[in-house]
Amino acid sequence: VLGGKGGQSIHHPGNIQFRQWAEEMKPEYSQLSKQEKTPYSWKLVHKVWEKGGRFLEKDDESGKYYVIFDKDARLKASQALREEKGRKKKK
Repeated sequence: VLGGKGGQSIHHPGNIQFRQWAEEMKPEYSQLSKQEKTPYSWKLVHKVWEKGGRFLEKDDESGKYYVIFDKDARLKASQALREEKGRKKKK
């Protein structure tokens, strides 16, 4: 799962699968209390890891990707679970 904005991350196969899993999990996520949402978002992170996936961020200086773990990966999962499908960008 590539972090960042733009075509490369949007069209990356790992990101496409990640968004699909997040969409499948959203109905249950939306019904949870705030205390239940953090553990639930870990389920999405673990699903990526169980399938051999990784969460990557790009270093702006070198242009190389590095692996992110734990809290940063969980925050990305939480954001994906909160996002509305087809949401328009703010100007």
